[in-house]
Amino acid sequence: MNRGDKVEVNKLISSKRVFINADEEKVIPATIAFTAEMRVRSANDPSLPNIYFHTIVSFVNGQKAITSNFNPLFRAIGMNYIKSKF
Repeated sequence: MNRGDKVEVNKLISSKRVFINADEEKVIPATIAFTAEMRVRSANDPSLPNIYFHTIVSFVNGQKAITSNFNPLFRAIGMNYIKSKF
């Protein structure tokens, strides 16, 4: 893979995604990092807006850390149109 090829990088990331549901059997190892991108939507009222949560979860030797509230990062790179409350 060419490190500078955006299409190849996107394909690699996409191929490694795991969508969690009741049937998923993947075990989280003692040391790993991943993003959790949750979406909440109404099953009864499609006119309600979707809500998205984005966090980074990391385990180092079994110790969990959750990273969220990316507002300082968004401001630093000029993405002031994105705001997080968490």
